[in-house]
Amino acid sequence: RDPAAEAAVAIAESFAPGVVLAKRYRLDELIGRGGMSLVYRATDLELQDTVALKIFTQPTNEDALARFKQEVLLARQLIHRHVVRVYDIGTALGARFLTMELLLGEDMHTKLTQGLSLRDGIDYLTQACAGLEAAHQVGVIHRDIKPENLFVTRENVVKVTDFGIAKATFQKGLTVAGMVVGTPEYMAPEQAHGHMEVTPRADLYSIGVILYFLCTRTLPFRHSELVPLLLMHVNDPPELPRLRNPALHADVEQLVLELLAKDPAARPPSARALGERLIELRLRCVV
Repeated sequence: RDPAAEAAVAIAESFAPGVVLAKRYRLDELIGRGGMSLVYRATDLELQDTVALKIFTQPTNEDALARFKQEVLLARQLIHRHVVRVYDIGTALGARFLTMELLLGEDMHTKLTQGLSLRDGIDYLTQACAGLEAAHQVGVIHRDIKPENLFVTRENVVKVTDFGIAKATFQKGLTVAGMVVGTPEYMAPEQAHGHMEVTPRADLYSIGVILYFLCTRTLPFRHSELVPLLLMHVNDPPELPRLRNPALHADVEQLVLELLAKDPAARPPSARALGERLIELRLRCVV
């Protein structure tokens, strides 16, 4: 018996369409499911507004709750066209939840499986950079940029989502030294290392991994086991993108390699600077 798993199942079973949480949010439809959360379309009965409501199904301890509250407070500071808007936080039926802007569309991962062009992909990453610049300006590093966390609305507006493991650069504590957080395939070397300072340029590395995939249709580093994969990010140079896609413009390859530099100082200086480079490359080098 796994008590934590059983508790998670019990929490998940408590929530069904029609249930009202905190006397305010009526669950209307399950629209997403992850390993640690459920996402519902819900109605805010107080404001008569439709929202997305994310329920965290894993039981929490005090440390996790403190981290969760800190992250929500950070996310609420971010009001930007290219960042998903977070509204409210609460607990109900033994679980934490948060409400946020309801988005209609699909994430960039889905777009990639449908054969997203390099031109459109660069446009999406340029928009993501604008959202990341806003986050970095208030001291928030996302730490888990990947296609699943870049949502493309029906109007083709990109929203950076899920600042769930973000950390304020201006706050100390609440993240254990040596704790590796992020998604291994997209993780910057300094994150994979676990004991190095992580700066906003870690998010730019992750953008570089997505750009590498857009250019080559493969990830720069792949391994079925976690530790060897992390060590590849720390130690191995990526295969040159133009070996996989000879038609790729040399200047696009150059930017990919800069983004995937092991030394953060060798990457572009900011998300804003990267966005400007992407705009220029899209106009000049990408058909």
